[in-house]
Amino acid sequence: MEEKKVYLYLGILLFLDALLIFSLSNILSIETYKIETFRYMGFNEFTFRSIFLFLHFCNALLLFVFSKNFLKRPSDALFCTLLFLLLPGVNLDIIMFLKGQVIIFFPLLLCLLQQKSQKIPYWLLAIMAILDKSFSLVFLALIFYGISKKDTFLILSSLAFFALNMYLFGLNIGGYPRGYFIDTSAYLLFLFSPLVFLYFLYVLYRFINTQNKPLIWYISITTLCFILLLSLRQKVDIPSFAPLLIVSLPLMTKLYFCGLRVRLPQFRMRYKAPFIITFIVLLAFTFGLFFSKPLMLLRDTILFASQSYETPL
Repeated sequence: MEEKKVYLYLGILLFLDALLIFSLSNILSIETYKIETFRYMGFNEFTFRSIFLFLHFCNALLLFVFSKNFLKRPSDALFCTLLFLLLPGVNLDIIMFLKGQVIIFFPLLLCLLQQKSQKIPYWLLAIMAILDKSFSLVFLALIFYGISKKDTFLILSSLAFFALNMYLFGLNIGGYPRGYFIDTSAYLLFLFSPLVFLYFLYVLYRFINTQNKPLIWYISITTLCFILLLSLRQKVDIPSFAPLLIVSLPLMTKLYFCGLRVRLPQFRMRYKAPFIITFIVLLAFTFGLFFSKPLMLLRDTILFASQSYETPL
């Protein structure tokens, strides 16, 4: 009975998320060239938006299925999916038609297939190697994962896929060194929201001494270290690499509920307070997106996103 309720709530969450995305009816002018490109291929605006929404739903479902087996209760998996749907970076990514939805999809699918069969799907790695440069960090993570598991074949195959990915896409590291650490950190704070990002760092640290670290930890820690270290000398292509950090959400959810449930009910309020504040902030940002255009019509002053909308005919 509880599991049926969880699926019902999941459906409601996805429906409300679809309303949020389609409520922003005007296309952002900064990405208009993408719409025009798809129009030459026979796609209209609604179809283009539906493709990104479909990928978004697939990511939410993959995360839910993975979390359902990774966490103790189905309600925990629902909580993890809700957190994913409320993240500022995820919502803006789909609204602005960035490639983050694709980047999130394949690592989630990889982790889910590995969880189900306890084997790495090498056919999926081959697809990822020729798809985008961001997956080079997944191959690096798999190398470290293979070292921890003493899997020589995984190490060598990951090195081969990494080399193929570098040959096809390369990685622009060079030029005059300039520090972008603060800018990069600010972007990551925005992607997760400040409190969630700080908890994300804490979770990665807590799992360092764990013996059987899951694959999602290796992907998250490799991506974070690469982004932060590279930002010390040059600007990092954050939209290409930061979405890989989303796979860490089940880890954060697991650690939060483990810490909450070991405490007696009368001592849980201090542990719940940061969670309540975080969700208030996430909900405020989400509703801010939902009502951003009506607010622009009601006010004479220019809001932060007023220049991003096209003037309706």
